[in-house]
Amino acid sequence: MDDYEFLHFLSQYNYWSTRIYAWKSLRDRFAPDYKEWLQKRNQQLSSENNNNDMPDVKYNETKVQTPEATTSDEKLNDLIENIRKAKVCMIAGRPSLGKTDMVLSIAKNTAIEQGIPTLFFSSELNTEQLTNRMVSNLCELEIEGIGTNTYNENRHEIYVKGMKRVKNSPLFIDDTHSLSVLELALKVRQLVGKQWIRLVIVDYLQLMKRGGSSCFDEEPTKIVHSMRELAMELNITFIVCAQLPPRARGERKRPGLSTIKRFLGNIEKETDMIVCLHRPEYYRIMRKDDEEVHGIAEIIVVKNAFSEKHNFHLIYRPRFCRFYD
Repeated sequence: MDDYEFLHFLSQYNYWSTRIYAWKSLRDRFAPDYKEWLQKRNQQLSSENNNNDMPDVKYNETKVQTPEATTSDEKLNDLIENIRKAKVCMIAGRPSLGKTDMVLSIAKNTAIEQGIPTLFFSSELNTEQLTNRMVSNLCELEIEGIGTNTYNENRHEIYVKGMKRVKNSPLFIDDTHSLSVLELALKVRQLVGKQWIRLVIVDYLQLMKRGGSSCFDEEPTKIVHSMRELAMELNITFIVCAQLPPRARGERKRPGLSTIKRFLGNIEKETDMIVCLHRPEYYRIMRKDDEEVHGIAEIIVVKNAFSEKHNFHLIYRPRFCRFYD
């Protein structure tokens, strides 16, 4: 029995146990409030029966709405809203183009600003490094100054407040190196049952393992297929970062669907959305079509199952680990 067969068996075995655990958590969480409400309601009905002149009590029905993206960046908001509709979204790019900072901006929006439980698997950065980058993104503090004595009293106070916001948010970081598909599935199931995780971020695909071998030796499509099955079973969303190799001589600088297929195989079928990052500045191109492109990141929507594919540009500030409209 290989890892995928065992993973399927484990999925079937834990199907009802996960839901029973979730039902018990709901019962323990809301049962006391419900009992108190029921007791007050019975007392109210009893008093109404004893006093016929008492006016009828009217209750206003309130609709529960799904929280929307709360950042002031409309383009980034639209991207996040589309991602949240997907089961698997892939963010791909060549090295040092800002993939981690992009998913950090998404995690900040969901976990810190909206309070949506988010699980972040980071095989490249440890928990301290990732937390510092999140604080830099949140408070617009230079990442080079965090952890040093270069901040004055006011900036240090901003850093402390930002760190408290990150620590008190439902953001869970796992920095296990060379994470396997089986380990990922077990940890996701555990936290979905205990912390109601709705979004899982994996940074990044090539550092994962399938069985005893590296993802470089196996088809990445199989790993993403496992994530998709898990996302459909638990009704969650996966964001997977994928690193494209450095551009070879004569190859196009701007990645597209052909680049994804060449280096990641037929992974398009397993994803609902594919986004590529491109920064002309990285290739020392400061002007393009008579326009300044310094500090500009192009967001190339290669696939979008929920709306039309619209490419757009964002401002990228590496020292703040942040993307802006």
